[in-house]
Amino acid sequence: MTDHDTETRLRDYLHTKAQVVPDHATPPEPVASVHRPRRTWPVLAAAASMAAVLALAVPYLGGLGSDDPPVSAGGGLSSLKVPYILTEGPGSRTLHDGTTTIPLGNGPARDVVARLATGWLVVTAKTDAGKRVTLGHAVLTKDGRLRPVGPSNAMQNAILSPDRKQVAILGQIAGGSFKIEVIDLATGNKTADLPLPSLVALHAWSKHGIWYDDDTAANPQLWQPGEQPREVEIPGFTSITAPGTTDRMLIRTQRDGCVKVMTMDESGELTTLRENCDSTSDAGLSPDGKVLVIPELQVAVNVDSGEQTPLPDLSNQSVGLVFEDDRTVLAMATLAVSESQPTPTTPIRTLEAHQLLKRCDVLTGTCEKVFERLPGTDDPTIGIGQP
Repeated sequence: MTDHDTETRLRDYLHTKAQVVPDHATPPEPVASVHRPRRTWPVLAAAASMAAVLALAVPYLGGLGSDDPPVSAGGGLSSLKVPYILTEGPGSRTLHDGTTTIPLGNGPARDVVARLATGWLVVTAKTDAGKRVTLGHAVLTKDGRLRPVGPSNAMQNAILSPDRKQVAILGQIAGGSFKIEVIDLATGNKTADLPLPSLVALHAWSKHGIWYDDDTAANPQLWQPGEQPREVEIPGFTSITAPGTTDRMLIRTQRDGCVKVMTMDESGELTTLRENCDSTSDAGLSPDGKVLVIPELQVAVNVDSGEQTPLPDLSNQSVGLVFEDDRTVLAMATLAVSESQPTPTTPIRTLEAHQLLKRCDVLTGTCEKVFERLPGTDDPTIGIGQP
C-alpha cells in the first residue's frame, strides 16, 4: 500500500463525510506538513486543503471487494453500541446513541468523536463571511447544547485522557507556531499547554502521558501535563494507539514493518508482548488490550497466547478500527464515491457514497451487516464515533 493509495482513500472518505461543501467555500490556510512515511495523522489539515468541513472520527475504511464472503444480516443501527451521526441531506443531521437522539440540523456539529459522561465530544465546523472554514471541538450535552472546548482552529482530531475527563487538542497560534492544549471537559478550562515550534503528530494519551512526534527527532515524545516532555527511544517509530482502558499500547514501526503490543513500566522501559511483521497496513487493539486485529492478514490474534482467529477480508486500507467492546469491532467500508458538479440552480457539490458497516466478533470470526447505504438513493450516510 503506497502513500498515494492512503491519501486517495482518505480523501474519498473525507469527501463522503463532508456530504455537501459550498463550491465557493474557502479552506483554512494550509499548514506545513511533517514529511514522514505512512503518516495519516494530519487528517484535518488534509480536510482543510480540500475544503472539507469535518474531521475524522476514526472509523474503519475497509474496502470490501466482490470476492469477500457474505455477511449475515445484523441487528440494524439500533444494535450499535457506539454513538453515530446520520446525515439525511443538506442541513439534516441527527446524533444517535442507543435510544437517545439529538437533532443537529445544519448546526456546527459535524462528527462525533466519542461518548462522554455528560454527552458527546464532537467536531465542529464554522464558515465565516469570507467562506473560510474553521474546525474545532465541542461538548454536545444531552439537552442538545454545544459547549466549545479547546482551540477554535484545531489541526487534528482530539485525544481523550484515559479517564475521559480531559482532552488534548493541537491548535495553531499566532506566528505560525503550534500548541497542545489540555482541557478539563467538566469545566471547559485549560489545565495545561505545551507550545511547539512546528506541527506535530498527536498520537495517543496513555497512562504515562501524551504521545506526539515530529521530524526533528527519530523517536516520539512523551508529555505528562505539568512536566517536561521526554524522548522515548522506539527505533523506526511510526505511530502509537492506546485504548486508555489498559496499560497496553499498539505501536507500529517503519523500519521493520511491525505492529507491536507493548507495555511500559514506571522506569520507562518498554516490553513487547506480541508483534507481527507481516503486515504493512494499520491494525487495531481491543479495549482490554488482549486482541490484536490485523485486517491485511485477515486475523484476530490473542495477545497472550498467540492464537489466531480468521476474519473476512478487511484489508483494503484501514484508517482505524472502532471497537464496540472487547469482543466486537465495527468495520466501515466506503466502496465508491461519486460527485455531482454545481449547477446554476444547485450551487453545491453533492457526494454520493456506497457505505457498508459491519460488525465482527474477534473471538469467532463471524461478521454481520449492520448498515448499508447505496448510491443514488435517499438513504442517509453514517459516521461513527468511539463508545
